[in-house]
Amino acid sequence: MKKIRTALIFLLTVCMVFSFTGCIFEEEEPVLVTSENAVELLNSYSISTEEVPLKEGELPEVSDSETSVPPIIYELPDISNYDLAVKGEGDLDVEVFLPIENNGSSILELVSYVAEGFNAKNIMVDGKKASVSVRALEAALAEEYILNGTYFPKGYIAANELYGLLMQENGIDVSMVSEKTVGNTMGIVIEKAKYEELKNKYGEVTIQTIVKANEVGEIAIGYTNPTNNPTGLNFVISMLSYFDAGNPMSFEATTDFSRFQSAVSQVSFDTTQMKNAVENGALDAFVMEYQAFEADESLSDFEFMPFGTRHDNPLYAVGTLSETELEVLKLFADDFNLTEVQEYGKSLGFGKNENYESTVTISSGDFIMTVLNLWKENKAAESNISVIFVADVSGSMAGDNIENLQKSLLNA
Repeated sequence: MKKIRTALIFLLTVCMVFSFTGCIFEEEEPVLVTSENAVELLNSYSISTEEVPLKEGELPEVSDSETSVPPIIYELPDISNYDLAVKGEGDLDVEVFLPIENNGSSILELVSYVAEGFNAKNIMVDGKKASVSVRALEAALAEEYILNGTYFPKGYIAANELYGLLMQENGIDVSMVSEKTVGNTMGIVIEKAKYEELKNKYGEVTIQTIVKANEVGEIAIGYTNPTNNPTGLNFVISMLSYFDAGNPMSFEATTDFSRFQSAVSQVSFDTTQMKNAVENGALDAFVMEYQAFEADESLSDFEFMPFGTRHDNPLYAVGTLSETELEVLKLFADDFNLTEVQEYGKSLGFGKNENYESTVTISSGDFIMTVLNLWKENKAAESNISVIFVADVSGSMAGDNIENLQKSLLNA
């Protein structure tokens, strides 16, 4: 019965795709789907690039004065759709973006705690009451608002320094206000049984051990997409640096990374997808931040290995700020050093690996862009990747809804 249900769902999906792209089936006698003929039927409806020609995306029309504006700004929702987590009421209010990842609720709780405490002090700067507003957004979305000039906050708390360098490389005027607000680290989480297995064979479990075990198929490891996830970006850059610390883009480093990547089991959009893969037995190890690891009771049977650049959530000023606005950001950053803030952060799982030092030192945004281009060339290894869009074409989608959907799919 399960096989039949799966087959019916897949057939329905294919039909939806065909109807959206303008394909129709010729009328024929109804066919009873059984577990015996399901595979044959699915194969008869399979889609290939020969059967359904690929259609190139069409970018939105813009006026001559807008030709340099990236088209993604037409896809981003209005910033008002994302409420302020903390709303400052001062005459001199400075908004700070807080990109959230897999520890989203905890870091939002801590940053909000600091912002509310700061606002309650009624600090005066140049004769004006100062305050801070905090807006929490998914990490990749927060970055897109800034990179595409759609919306500029005054401050930006990045997961690590790599994102600040990346913004500078993309022409955004950002300057570091504080190299650390909330202490955290990134690392590799390994199932304890697999950890002990590797330890018994290799004597100890190190990054070198992980690399060897991955290449020979002794461990299934996954990580998050570096183009939209700070932890994934940290991991890829750190792996290249591991292969050649002196020149992470050397022939040796890139060749070793390509070999490593070809054996990687999964690259996910976020940590939740990787955790699901672990539960299904598809992964033995994956990357995540330490605070999220410690706070997750379902990972009690896993070991954590710190790796890569620290995730100390540095605070950046975005754009050209006035002296008073910059002063507000500096005063806000200072409050993260208060004793009660430090203690509260530790109660949430932050600031636990303070003796860990970053294994990577990156000072160039150009290097990060080069790494991302290398990753894109190697991400699929030798695998072929196909994409199917499943679209709702029912009556409720009539009018602007279906038109906007078509535009977004073509742009994608």
